[in-house]
Amino acid sequence: MLGAIIGDVVGSPYEFLNIHSKREIKPFEDTVRGKCRFTDDSVLCMAVARALIQSQGEQDDTALGDAVATKLQEYPRIYPGKRYGGGFLKWAEQGDIRAVRKAKSNGGAMRATPIGWLYSSLPETLRVAKIATERTHNSREAIESAQMIAASVFLARRVKDKEVIRGYGEQKFGYTILRGRSGYEQLREESRRYRKERLRKLELKRLVNCGAKQSVEAALFAFLNTEDYEDCIRTAIAVGGDSDTIACMAGGIAEAFYGGVPVEWKYKAGGILAEWGCRPEDLDMVMNFGRYAAPITNDDFPF
Repeated sequence: MLGAIIGDVVGSPYEFLNIHSKREIKPFEDTVRGKCRFTDDSVLCMAVARALIQSQGEQDDTALGDAVATKLQEYPRIYPGKRYGGGFLKWAEQGDIRAVRKAKSNGGAMRATPIGWLYSSLPETLRVAKIATERTHNSREAIESAQMIAASVFLARRVKDKEVIRGYGEQKFGYTILRGRSGYEQLREESRRYRKERLRKLELKRLVNCGAKQSVEAALFAFLNTEDYEDCIRTAIAVGGDSDTIACMAGGIAEAFYGGVPVEWKYKAGGILAEWGCRPEDLDMVMNFGRYAAPITNDDFPF
């Protein structure tokens, strides 16, 4: 899970004022665009992780959904002002854990990384990803995107084969995952075009595309077309869009695939989490999340 949170932290200064060159990205450095900090992506990953750890072995879907929803409403109160989406925050503040909100944004997928670590089979991973998403983002697009991120983490842990992950996304969910330099340039151009269109319409609060499918496809591109964790994070930010969320999702998959994150980045991230008010119990969970990882069964892939 730390890999996802590092992506959020490194991407946070670039969320609304994207740049389009990997050379210009300065991991963990404050920029004119803002300070490196953890945002709602990190907070809600922690919320989901905490709920699922405390609910290990729960087989009742409603009870598990209640546990996750309770934490999703609790954690914004613990960590206020972390750039939560307006619709999500309204849902959280109403206090009804069984209220269902329809949304097609990437908020369910951005917090799905922990799920890929906590379950022993792919079917169980998909089941829990749906449960953890459907109260706040009850649309097919959002639920499938959360399932794809959780499944990618699971598969990255098990098979260490990027083409298996690519094939799963394309066959199971119909994703279009671009390749190479041309794909990189296409994603950058789509981000620029989206921003220009929003500016033309004076929609200044929607300058980046937060759609679930688009964000997950960008995250998968960053992971599948790079060779190490650091380049994955830089690429996830450089393609534009919802930078901290894309880097959060890509970083979570990359951590699972490469077997960890760079040691220097680990301790820099821990320092930033502490500096910006992460509770000791949550910091310990994040920094030592591997102790919660479930053993993986040898079930056949359902595709």
